[in-house]
Amino acid sequence: MFRSTVSVATLVTAAMVLGLVPPADVVTAEEMCVVGWTIESNTPGSIPATYCAAGVTDIPLSRGPGISPRPDVGALYISRGWSYTSDDLDPEDYYQWGFLSDKPLDLLHIGVSARGDHVHGPTTRRLYASFNGEDFVYVGRPTTTSARFSLDLSEYTDVSSAAFRLYAYNADSAQGNLSITNELSTPEYARAIQVFATPEPATISMLALGGLAVLRGRRRR
Repeated sequence: MFRSTVSVATLVTAAMVLGLVPPADVVTAEEMCVVGWTIESNTPGSIPATYCAAGVTDIPLSRGPGISPRPDVGALYISRGWSYTSDDLDPEDYYQWGFLSDKPLDLLHIGVSARGDHVHGPTTRRLYASFNGEDFVYVGRPTTTSARFSLDLSEYTDVSSAAFRLYAYNADSAQGNLSITNELSTPEYARAIQVFATPEPATISMLALGGLAVLRGRRRR
């Protein structure tokens, strides 16, 4: 009888290499992508998620009523009209997205790529969120001026629904732009927006079984 003494992580990796389970930017032994957006083109309306985990429904990416789309062509969800007359946010100037889940999730972190233009765009960004239908609370702000940033969500557990709002302000003028855009250099930013959570035990079991099948197949050859 074949007995495996390798770790779950090794089994998961083996299954991923042969494409038997989702790639590492979707799920690993430590975390899974709950919902994500890849921006394919600019649109004046909302954009549905391009990836949802099993049992997850997206809240489409959309604009708050204080900002308006800029008619650019390209893989940018771009807007103008951000607050520039105050050093504080305008409650109507935001991007919003989120998800609904059949089962409560323990969140881990969120990755976002939001690029402002270098001349007139807003220079300050803040992320707020509403969990399980509660009031919006401050989650955090980027500590870098880079388009890409990640914020910790690990204090938010048993989450069945979440709506995120990215506010931006301190623009140089009303024509200043901020866009949600794809950054593809690392798995964490393989999409313009990604929300990560702790995998369900059933998900880990599926990954491990897939990896075990790979190793057994190789042993028999």
